[in-house]
Amino acid sequence: MTQVRSKGGSPSISPFFNKVQKACLPGIWSQGVSFVRVGAVIQDSPLLTLEMDEWVFRVRVADKPVSHKVTLWPEDEDWFCDCQGRNEVCSHVAAVLIALKAGISQGTCAEVPSLAETSKAVSGQLNYRFARKDGKLVLERWLVFRARENLQQSQKEQLLTETLVSFVGGVGSGRIQAPTLAVTREDYGVDLVLNENGKQDLDPLAWIALFKAMASCSHLFLDGEPVSVSSKPLRIRVAVSDEGTGFRLKQVDEPWVSEAFTNGVVLCAGVLRALEAPLLSPEEKRILLGKGTYYSDSNVKYLVTEILPRLEKKISIQILSQRLPQARRVVPQIVLQLEKSLKGDLEVLTVIPAFKYPVSQGSTTDILVSDPEEEKRLIRKLQMDLQLSPGQKAKFEGELGVDFLLRAQEWELSGTGLPAFSLHGELNPKIEINSDGFRIQFGSSRGEGAADPDQVFRAWRENKNYVSLLGGGWAPLPKDWLTRYAERVEELLAFKSVSQAVLPPYLIPEVAQLCREMGQVYPDTYKKLEEQLNHVDGISEAELPVDLKATLRPYQRQGINWLCFLRAGNMGAMLADDMGLGKTLQALCAIRGRTLIVCPTSVLFSWSQQIEQFRPGLSYSVYYGNQRQWNSAVQVTLTSYGLMRMDRDLLNRQKWDTVVLDEAQVIRNPESQVTRAVHTLRADFRLALSGTPLENRLEDLWSQFQFVNPGLLGTLEGFQERYANPMSRGDQKAGQRLRAKVKPFILRRLKRDVAIDLPSRTEIVLECELSAEEREIYNALLVSTRQEVLEKLEGAGKGQGGSIFAVLELLLRLRQACCHVALVPGTMGQKTAPSSKIELLLQTLTDSIACGHRSLVFSQWTSYLDLIEPQFIARGISFLRLDGSTQNREQVVAQFQGVTGPSVFLISLKAGGIGITLTAADHIFLMDPWWNPAVEDQAADRAHRIGQTNPVLIHRLVARETIEERILDLQKSKRATAASVLEEAGSAASLTREDLLALLN
Repeated sequence: MTQVRSKGGSPSISPFFNKVQKACLPGIWSQGVSFVRVGAVIQDSPLLTLEMDEWVFRVRVADKPVSHKVTLWPEDEDWFCDCQGRNEVCSHVAAVLIALKAGISQGTCAEVPSLAETSKAVSGQLNYRFARKDGKLVLERWLVFRARENLQQSQKEQLLTETLVSFVGGVGSGRIQAPTLAVTREDYGVDLVLNENGKQDLDPLAWIALFKAMASCSHLFLDGEPVSVSSKPLRIRVAVSDEGTGFRLKQVDEPWVSEAFTNGVVLCAGVLRALEAPLLSPEEKRILLGKGTYYSDSNVKYLVTEILPRLEKKISIQILSQRLPQARRVVPQIVLQLEKSLKGDLEVLTVIPAFKYPVSQGSTTDILVSDPEEEKRLIRKLQMDLQLSPGQKAKFEGELGVDFLLRAQEWELSGTGLPAFSLHGELNPKIEINSDGFRIQFGSSRGEGAADPDQVFRAWRENKNYVSLLGGGWAPLPKDWLTRYAERVEELLAFKSVSQAVLPPYLIPEVAQLCREMGQVYPDTYKKLEEQLNHVDGISEAELPVDLKATLRPYQRQGINWLCFLRAGNMGAMLADDMGLGKTLQALCAIRGRTLIVCPTSVLFSWSQQIEQFRPGLSYSVYYGNQRQWNSAVQVTLTSYGLMRMDRDLLNRQKWDTVVLDEAQVIRNPESQVTRAVHTLRADFRLALSGTPLENRLEDLWSQFQFVNPGLLGTLEGFQERYANPMSRGDQKAGQRLRAKVKPFILRRLKRDVAIDLPSRTEIVLECELSAEEREIYNALLVSTRQEVLEKLEGAGKGQGGSIFAVLELLLRLRQACCHVALVPGTMGQKTAPSSKIELLLQTLTDSIACGHRSLVFSQWTSYLDLIEPQFIARGISFLRLDGSTQNREQVVAQFQGVTGPSVFLISLKAGGIGITLTAADHIFLMDPWWNPAVEDQAADRAHRIGQTNPVLIHRLVARETIEERILDLQKSKRATAASVLEEAGSAASLTREDLLALLN
């Protein structure tokens, strides 16, 4: 029977009861009454008195395995429930106070019935009973039921032999016939530990977990006596004591332990505590086993610096020795050991970080040990600052070693790598002019050494920051100077490295310009040559050939002076006058000595005629044909580019005084066989003639100047990097630099500027509207072609050879469909089909002939001429035709030029675009526009040249809303690109991917 006693002999629970009832909501109070009626309130202690500070109850809730714990502090009239309800008073607290009030009201203060008796219910609680058994501590859980007196003893206590979860579930389901059990969360926690570790022979770790779960449980007994447990395990204590000349390390018992159990539990002043089970290594367990381990005086350092620090992290250690040396912590440092090595020509810095400890300055008996926290801090800092770890080897190649040393300035450094990778003052560039021309030097601003110029430029191209010095160490690159001058200086150095000769005169202007921009003095001879090259008008007149039979125009006289000046100065020239201004005559006046003239086959006869006309005193031979004969006795040898390629060995064996290339754009491809043959010709004076020095791309100019003045524009790769690629991206400064480079050696005059007596030239676009049938064919081709073009361009981007040419082939279909459907592959059977463009030509040409004009009609395709020719015959239009199959070119040209010649000359662009004069015509018809406008200009200039007395009208026939309109737009951009290098020119820059796509828009 449970008793509730008061100090003064009268009940004092009523004020507490009234306070709780007042604070409780009516509905919650009703729930509390229900709990009391079903006997849900259970005392957690066998005896309660009002003198006790704390009362603990359990409130069992139906259908829930866990009972709620209610704690009352009667003296303070305070309470707490672990249900975590939102209201100030929960139904469980109300139930406990109602049950207490009901129990006390049954009698006075002497003795009252228990709460269970009041509710007439039977309920149980869980008791934990420890027992001593064979030196071990064992645990049993008992179910204790108390309420009505008629319960038998066997019904009041029952050993719990299964899991708590299983028992409570069995009672709830009716499988087990037993009173209801009030169970807490802590009870389930204990049940979980026992189930995981087994119910018998718990090990130390299991006891620790068990006592942590059991710390707040009540009803704990040891052999029938109340006992408590501690959740904090007791640490193992180890002592070090003197023994002989050495020391012994062993485990010792704590003095306050009253009883120790062999399975890892001790009893301390009525409290059970588990012994700490540290995770000792096998070696550490062996050290502490039995009587422990003895350490001689010679092993004391190992004991103090290794064993004790490791054990201190796991167990308590007591030093009982009076002479054990102390471990004195010292602050370590990290030293970076630097070594230099070579990887080929590249310097490599090897870095090995290591700890460095100060020498002992304290007692001689102290043992110095490093401060582990300071070591960790230094290691973290080393990793964060330099991404290194002590003892880990790291290698840094080239300037990366310099960068590393700059980052490692606050660390202690040593080793041979330190001076090898130290940073000196910035380099000072200086041009030194001598008998060989010039050289560039780079010396340190502090006088600490010099750098190899090749290494300087290489480092700059690779976007490096430093360069190694010849005497060791590194220096920052003079990037501002290199940005302004490096490209030009490298071009000059590249020539010297290839030729291994004295710097040629044509590179002197560049050296002089560099010196002037850098503020350096250069020789007066350089200044004079610059002045003459930049001012053609100031060049003194040259002596003309005594056999000259021609009246020179002023601009021609000036051109001859310029050519002779460059010839005398051992410099090559490019005469790029507009077509029809007499480049051949000027060249014949400037040649000296034994001369080779290379030209297209189509103009061989023209050269021979002009030699006989203007320089009859020159002996010459035409080296051409299957029956060609070599004549070394003549002054001038004429040959074609084709034979130059075939007989290159013969021609290269000759030493020429002068080599002239006519229509020099023929060698525009640097990789072609004829270009390579021409570049190997030996001559004192090299002259290139071309009215269109830029036809397709900027590399055309490099290839021609590599003949004229080898090395002036550097290597092909350097030219592409410095000029071609930047200009293709729209870099105007690159175009300005290139123009300044070639300006002294290229002379270009336009007809409109120098041939004042030349009639005007007018260009118009004749637009034709495709018929419905033509438009249908064109649109069908456009749809299929656009998809094919995109696929081909994608293939070109992946490096698939031939894709660009395949794209041009696809675009060719569209261009042909604009002219005549019979030109499109697969439609040759439609030769008689009408053509809107041919109809427009016939209408315009008929009017032109009626007005007395004679005309040239150009097309790129002879098959197109085949379609036009029947239309002329049908309309009675007199005409001649010139294409690649024409055998008697000279006679056909002469017949058209005659006074009684026909009205129209049908010409293919390839056969008649260069080398002939057709001034009898004053109207020109270009039937199919080409994206290279230089080709069209060459054709138009067959009529618009010296000798023409009538204004020239050029008609471009274009089909509306077709690819031909896009070609005209493309021609404008090509002309603009060329104008950035030449004052006026044909075309430059090859077709890009964007150009090809734009043609289809």
